[in-house]
Amino acid sequence: MQIKGKDVVMQVDTGSSDTWLYPTSSTRDLYTDAVPYSDLPLTLSYGRGQVAGHIAQMTVGFAGYTVQNQGILLVEQQREMSLIEANLTNGLLGLGFDTLSAISNTVVQKTQQTWGRTLLSNIFISDPTTPNHIAFRLDRHDDGNTTDVGAFDIGTFAPGFESVNSTAEIPIFSSNAQANMYWNVLVDSVTLNGKAQTLSSTVNGGTQTPPAGKVSAVLDTGYSLPQLSPDLAHAIYSAMGGVLIDDSNNTAYAVPCMAEAQLVFSIGGHTIPIHPLDLTQVHTVTSTRGTNYTVCINAFEPFSSNAGGGEVDFILGDAFLRNVYSVYDYGDFVQGLSGYAQGDPYIKLLPLTDPTAASAEFKTARAATLTIPGTGGGSGGGSGGNGGGGGDNGAMGSSIGGWLAFGAAVAVGSFTF
Repeated sequence: MQIKGKDVVMQVDTGSSDTWLYPTSSTRDLYTDAVPYSDLPLTLSYGRGQVAGHIAQMTVGFAGYTVQNQGILLVEQQREMSLIEANLTNGLLGLGFDTLSAISNTVVQKTQQTWGRTLLSNIFISDPTTPNHIAFRLDRHDDGNTTDVGAFDIGTFAPGFESVNSTAEIPIFSSNAQANMYWNVLVDSVTLNGKAQTLSSTVNGGTQTPPAGKVSAVLDTGYSLPQLSPDLAHAIYSAMGGVLIDDSNNTAYAVPCMAEAQLVFSIGGHTIPIHPLDLTQVHTVTSTRGTNYTVCINAFEPFSSNAGGGEVDFILGDAFLRNVYSVYDYGDFVQGLSGYAQGDPYIKLLPLTDPTAASAEFKTARAATLTIPGTGGGSGGGSGGNGGGGGDNGAMGSSIGGWLAFGAAVAVGSFTF
């Protein structure tokens, strides 16, 4: 995003709709032209994280477009926002619908005006000739542990991926038939090593639920680690020889670092294989005795649908999205109370992973990662310190650290700690 001609780094998030900026000592001068409204305070929550401040208007640039008087949250306080604390981002750009935007809803409720619309809505409104879609290709870096936006387009497609436009439209599924709240789709089936897995939805509280044998999933670039039902996550990592680590959330599996599984999702008629590099993550932890150990943990985590507010069964984050080229079409704009509501939005997906090629790539890339100094070394089944940990780095360090405190080597299957 550009402010006063300067680039500011933003996290892009299809799972939310609000845009907020966090001024720092090095960027504070960029926000002097912002017009904050003292009577429009707002707090936004993201899991355990939270940002708070006041709604403001300012001119911003994004993807070649300039939007004047864009409604944003100018953050004054933050709590447990790891990307901010690590100085990796200046804010977040929400790419969801206006109906989900707390900024838009607050402005409408308090002022009866519509200037709180999302940035993407304002871009599409300003240029009616631009097709109302965005498209993503996520890159895989560092053995799949980090993600970068390899391509992001508004109204167009990345070169080489134009064929996505000829694929079938996947309708948005909402548990509330009157509002399209999230970029939700129905997952038709999941297979693990060729065997169909049982899918059962726990979505509740709305006007409709997924059909029997299907589940609701949100495609969310704001989630690094996908969230699945506990039964499915357990099936995946048990099949890979993984062991559930008893941490506070029961979300962590220790997995042999060279283990693979054939995990395939079926969505909207598409068969989407998951790259083995996206199933596990390699980390290094230090024991209480100062010894470094390489640990491999699950990238797809178990969660309860209650964590998604009862709206979704799965959250398909970056580790899933790296396997598709995804198009999010906002549909036709229809005049409404909040300004412009979206009608008939949909998603298109182009699978990118070839299972045979991915398996060969995994063996080479993972073996190379395990021989890098500082990662604990080792290859094959993971001798030399391959283990597991929690769903986030803090939980992982705590869990593994507790194990290593015993001092003696503990063998669990093909793991040695």
